[in-house]
Amino acid sequence: MTGKASAPKIDEVAPVVVFDYADYHDYLRDWIEDRKRRGLVVSYQWLASRMGLKSRSFLRLVTLGEKDLSPGTALRLSQAMGHTAREEEYFVILVALNNSADLDEKNHHLARLAKVARPARKTMLSVQQYDLFHKWFVIPVWELVTLVDFRGDWKFLSQQLDPPITPAEAKYAVELLRELGLIEPKGDHYVQKDPTLTTQEELRSQSVRRFQEATMDLAQQALTRHPPTRRHISTLTLGVDETGFLKIVERIRSFREELVTIAQQHETVDRVFQFNLQFFPLSRVPVERGKAKHVSQQDTGIEGKSLAS
Repeated sequence: MTGKASAPKIDEVAPVVVFDYADYHDYLRDWIEDRKRRGLVVSYQWLASRMGLKSRSFLRLVTLGEKDLSPGTALRLSQAMGHTAREEEYFVILVALNNSADLDEKNHHLARLAKVARPARKTMLSVQQYDLFHKWFVIPVWELVTLVDFRGDWKFLSQQLDPPITPAEAKYAVELLRELGLIEPKGDHYVQKDPTLTTQEELRSQSVRRFQEATMDLAQQALTRHPPTRRHISTLTLGVDETGFLKIVERIRSFREELVTIAQQHETVDRVFQFNLQFFPLSRVPVERGKAKHVSQQDTGIEGKSLAS
């Protein structure tokens, strides 16, 4: 008697990514179905409303291949779908490619598409794997064990971190990473089963928040622990409206992807760094302007209109 294979859980299924598609009609159809599977808000009417379209059936006809997107509509759709800057660039070029009838024009868009750098593949962590955020040092050890031939010497491994941890903590981290299936032994070293991890936006847990708090504390310690030549810590205070806020958040997401891509391009690694990004309000949102027509920005630098340090 044979049993049916159990279907993968939603949090283990990779999300639909535009870079995996050669036809935007198929991508839009799969993107909508993927959001439905994950229980996220989505419908043709919802998406059309975000784009400012009057027709409710237009996008459904696009997914069926019966309608095409114009360049302007493609851009509005990309923004409504919440694409990053890189995803938006790829999507708009893909629309131009699919809509082209001329061979030379198609080749032109293919060349443009090839220049859009794909983000590094990421392993989407399941809820159970969020245990690795319980202690701040587990993630650095995940990187460190691929570099250091510690041969079971937990004291040696623990001293490679800065600040150092205890031998027991080093052993705990390696055993947890092996238990979660994130590393495996290979000769004298360990290797990562996947080079990049990411947490799901809809599954932020208390463990992740504790990890973020711990790395913020480490950043504060780094001000005195490391000389400026070995760290980069800067701050920026500025005033924005809702549109500016959303644009900055999107740029931050794109910048994170760029950093991951840069790291993946370097096969020789000899150090582990922590990169933190914080962007939070220092006033009421929105402020009560009263009679004032403008909230001025402070400038302490030579250029710009914000307070930077």
